[in-house]
Amino acid sequence: MRTLRGIALFVGLLVAGLVLAPASGSAALPSEVSVAASPPSVSWPDSPNTTLEVSVSSGPEGADFQFNVEPDNWSTGTISGNPFFVEAATLEGPGNLKIESTEVADPSPTSCFRGGFQGVRHSYRLTLPADSESVIRVPVRALSAELPWARRGVTFSYPSGDGSRWISLYTPIAVNGPKGTWINFAVRGLPKEGGELTAGRYFRIAGKTLPSLARTKIVIVAEPRMIPNGFPRVSARTLATVRTNGGGNFLTPRVRLPGDAAWVLKAIPKTGPDYDDEPSCGPVITTARSSRPAHTSDLLDRYFRSISVKGTKLIGQKKVWLHFERRAMGTDPDDGIDPYLEYVMMGSAGCNAMGGPFTLKNGRLRWSGQIEQTLIGCQKPIDAWLEHNLRRGMKARMVRGRLVLTNKRGVKIVLRETDR
Repeated sequence: MRTLRGIALFVGLLVAGLVLAPASGSAALPSEVSVAASPPSVSWPDSPNTTLEVSVSSGPEGADFQFNVEPDNWSTGTISGNPFFVEAATLEGPGNLKIESTEVADPSPTSCFRGGFQGVRHSYRLTLPADSESVIRVPVRALSAELPWARRGVTFSYPSGDGSRWISLYTPIAVNGPKGTWINFAVRGLPKEGGELTAGRYFRIAGKTLPSLARTKIVIVAEPRMIPNGFPRVSARTLATVRTNGGGNFLTPRVRLPGDAAWVLKAIPKTGPDYDDEPSCGPVITTARSSRPAHTSDLLDRYFRSISVKGTKLIGQKKVWLHFERRAMGTDPDDGIDPYLEYVMMGSAGCNAMGGPFTLKNGRLRWSGQIEQTLIGCQKPIDAWLEHNLRRGMKARMVRGRLVLTNKRGVKIVLRETDR
């Protein structure tokens, strides 16, 4: 997942670079630009629509330039998303308007947004004839009640006269209607963003409403977002229903989560007509059974280093390390054209590095094909010991996040994940 997120982030940055690049020196920029919202306020959820109206004038050379339209993100580090959805722009008057790109921030499988997606930017190119006036109309729709401490508006930006910077015109949009509430909560004993728990282990959730809502019912729900392949399915569930005290604080009774999954926790206020009842996003909890057979998905793209080796005196103070990855292996023998993937296990017992294709079936890990290795002279036959055990196969289990390999000959290797 980290690799896929890294690729997505790189692509997102590349798109952002293309969007923000100044227009070429030959482009003619507008002589005048003004922006306003009509109407300047909306009411959520009953009348959520407004229009951003951008009046643009060109000089004797006309105009040909790029511009961006970007709704606000919530201006706080604890809330993801934004309060508005921006629809496609249209042009009223002479000229030609063309959309060039739409950028959205890289959402992970455990992302949780209030309102719309975070980091949205629409990029257009506008061409106007000489000495003309036109109006760009951008429909905007409120997606959430206002939060008093957060900015609410849309930014229109375009290059400056020399192209060295961008001019940003910010238009605030007032959101009337029920007041927004935010519930700031966390799992006791874990970081604010969440962490790992053994499946079935009891925990408690503490939180506070903003603004402070006394004696208000709060419902805590858990949504499973990531379940490893081959693992039992789990479903969304209500963890607890509690009431805040006079200061708007709450503490749940002991609750627990089952199975192997990544859970997004949400808190839903039951407030009545004066406040909204939108869910507030909370921590992400990853649960795993304390001991279970290992799956291929537990191993791929991960490095493991031993913290304990029993059943041999050859290792001594050295460490066993293993690394699992996918590799493209030539062409598929069935069609002779498409490259196919093979699972490869690399390993070392403190001397030579070796590796080859592996299988993990019914909880048994083994090298299953030709093994290649480096050729360093070793004082003890530790390479042969490692190859022998992994060729014959070893029982593989995940125990409290660690990889444990055992066999009937008394060998037990306990490995912990490392960066490299």
